[in-house]
Order: sequence, then structure tokens, then C-alpha cells
Amino acid sequence: MRTPEDAPSPLEMLPDAVLEDLLHHIAHVDHASLLQLARASPVLYAFAVTIAVRTAPLKWYPLELPRTRRNPSVANLWSHAIKGNIVGHLGYARAGPTLDIYLIWSKLDNDPNHRELWTRFSVLGPIPPKKLRSLRINTLTMPLMAPVLPRAHRVQVDLQELELAGSILACLDTLGGFPDRVAHLAVDLGFVDFDVVGATVGKAIIRRLARLLASSRVKSLCISLVNAPNDSDFDAQVVDAVETLLVHGMPPTVEMLSIKGFNFSLDGEIPNHQHLIRVPWGRALRHIKSELALETLELFDMPVDAGPARDHLLTCVQPTLTSFGLMMANSEDMLGAVHAVIKTLASTCPALRWLQLELPDMDDTLPLGMIATFTIPLFHKLPLDHVGLVNFGLVASAESETETLFAALAKHVPGLQSLNLTRNQGIDSAVVETLLAMLPQLRWLAVWYTGAKDADRDRLLHLFPKVKVLTSPDALS
Repeated sequence: MRTPEDAPSPLEMLPDAVLEDLLHHIAHVDHASLLQLARASPVLYAFAVTIAVRTAPLKWYPLELPRTRRNPSVANLWSHAIKGNIVGHLGYARAGPTLDIYLIWSKLDNDPNHRELWTRFSVLGPIPPKKLRSLRINTLTMPLMAPVLPRAHRVQVDLQELELAGSILACLDTLGGFPDRVAHLAVDLGFVDFDVVGATVGKAIIRRLARLLASSRVKSLCISLVNAPNDSDFDAQVVDAVETLLVHGMPPTVEMLSIKGFNFSLDGEIPNHQHLIRVPWGRALRHIKSELALETLELFDMPVDAGPARDHLLTCVQPTLTSFGLMMANSEDMLGAVHAVIKTLASTCPALRWLQLELPDMDDTLPLGMIATFTIPLFHKLPLDHVGLVNFGLVASAESETETLFAALAKHVPGLQSLNLTRNQGIDSAVVETLLAMLPQLRWLAVWYTGAKDADRDRLLHLFPKVKVLTSPDALS
């Protein structure tokens, strides 16, 4: 007979369909809480673990299993391979002739004899391949491609070692490419060994990858350059690869494009790359997030005050965009560059809600009064609820110009809910108070500056309790 203490909680009594939706929501908001719920409730344990496996992050970790146990509850991981909290991630390990997958369940106390080398974790598994909905493809996990890929919704392909990438792409070809179920695809590229495999082989691999991408039905595509060498000899090869992937490999269904790791600077022109790369953006594209620092990709980090580059921006930006982020390159006319970008977006993207511009470090300050008078009024055409003006040179000493800019935002962006003013080191807490008083509709503000203290944040919270104010990079992360 069940005691009152054993009675099921209201959560445990929910219908399965409702419970599944709720647990999926918890998994996407806070994956660690889902694992805590599984530990706390025997009734929900199996359900929560299944969803934790299906929604686990794409980053998989190579585990070392105890040699004496076939189905371990404990596994080791090289300490130097750990970045952040990896509880809730999946790990893989060779167990005899098979490659098994485990859910990393919790961190354990380390063996004092190997503390610096290994970190111990409790794990759940092995997990049957049919239970997985994500797949990390590298040369070690290739045996899992056939059983897991047909059911996978999220896939990460590790092509950092171009010398071995051919075998991965050949296996994908054999399996018919990426199935229609794959909605999110992340590709990690490495160009360090272009000189090892030879430029011809490297280009062939990029072309094969582009063909596989173009035939997919991916909605979210992330292309990352991993461990990029700080060597200008590789720059032209990287530009070639990026151009091939974006021109010939853009999936027609892609809604979110993210490009990371291409953040080295280029000095002068790249030989044979003086033309603009005309990227055929798909009609489905809604969101762009880029860390590009290639000036030959004129959409990002570009001198947009130049006529051809401005025309290129106009042709690449689609009316369907709802969010747009841009890190700009140095320009002789930075005011004109900022105005050109905003004018293009205002005239082309009527549904734009999220806009963030980040300027490079400059010797001269931007004339904020001119931006407030001539540029910010263009915002009134857009339904913006987020604006980012990162590294725009807002300073307390130019109080009148700064207040003029805030007043322009208040007038022309009435729906503004969140504002990112990070890397504006010249402001202070008094400027922030003025801003919040002028923009009472704000609910989120990111701003940090030299000398920011916890007391500043506490005072702002007391004065403006409805606004979440982040005053340090750690708070933002």
C-alpha cells in the first residue's frame, strides 16, 4: 500500500503526451535540470533519460572504459579534453569489437593516483543506436553512421583531418547523403593539413562536401574552421573553400546560417580574389550569425562604404530575414558604412526584429550625434525588439551626444525590449541610469565598462526592477 509520501506528484500524473512536451521544453531550456528530475523521480526516470539522450548536445566525448567490466557504470575522460560542464553529453568508447554510446550522467571524485590525467564520470549505457537522434561523425564513430544516421535530427561532421575526410564523405555517399530528417548540421573543417594532402585533394574534398550539403534538406547549417593556422599562406585556400561551400553547397531549405572561426585578419588583397563572392542566399534564409573576418566575403567584415560592396549587401540580404548580425571591418568612412548597412536593412527587410552591429577598434570616435540624427530614424521602418551597438564608442564625457542617441532609440524603436551596449568602455553607471530612465520599455540590457562593480548592478536592480542588467562578460555567458 502506498503511503502519502509515496504518492505520485502532479507532474508524474500528467498524460504521457503532455509530459513529453514538458520534458522536451525543460531539456532545451536547462538540460541539467532534466537529469536532476530523472534522479529525483523513479516514475519519470526512464522517460527523462530517453529525452536526455535524444536532446543531448552534439559534442561527443571519447571515453576510456574500465578493462574489467563489459557494461560499466563508470568511465574516464582525459582531463585536458574537457571544456566546461559535460554532464548530459554523450560519450563513445570501444568495447571489444563494437563502439558503444553512453550518457555522461554525473561527475565523480577522481582517482588520486591519476587526478591530473583522468576525470571520472558515472555513465548510463550502452545506448541502443535506435534511441539516438544526434550523431557526431568522425573517423572513430563511422561504424555508427549506418544505424544512427537514418534517425538523426542533428549531425556534426568532423572533417578537421582532411587526409581522413575522404573516407567519411565516401561513407555518406554510400548511405545516400544526409537524410531529410537531418534539420541541424554542423561541419568542422581543418585546413592545417592542406599541405599534407595537397591542394588538389583538399579542393576535391570541399567540392564533395558542397555537393552533399546542396542536396540536403538542412534548416540550420553551421560551418566552423577549427584550429586555424595563423599563417597567411593558407588564407587564399580558406577563401576558396568558403566560396565553394557557400556558392555551391547552400541547402535550399536553410533558415539559419552560422559561420565560425574564420576570424583571422587579411592584410591587403588576396591574389586572384579581387572579385566579390556572389553568394546565392536561399529564399528560406531567416537568420545569419557570422564570425567572418574575410574581407573578400563582402557581406561580413567589409568596407560597406564602397559602392560595389554596398550593392552586394543589397543583393544578398533577403526580405524574409528576421535577424541580422554583422561585425564590420575598418573603413575610412565608418559613419557612412554604418548608415549604408542600416539603410539597406530598413529598405529590404520589413520583418527584421533582431539587429546587432559590432564595430572594430578605431582611433577616431564615431559621431554619435550624426547617427542619432540621420541613421537611427531609419529604424522606425522595422519591428525591432533587439538592437546591439557593440563597440560604438559611447562615452560619459560626450554626455549630450550619448543622450541624443538614447532619445533617438526611444523615439524610433518603440518596441525595443533588449539592448546590447557591450564593449563601450567609456560609459559609467550614471549613463546607464540615464539610459534606463529614457527607455522604460527595456527588459534586458547588456553593458559592461571599466570599473563596473556588483554594487552598480544591485543599485540598477533596485531602481529598475523590471530590467535584467548584465554588467560583466561572465554574466552574459
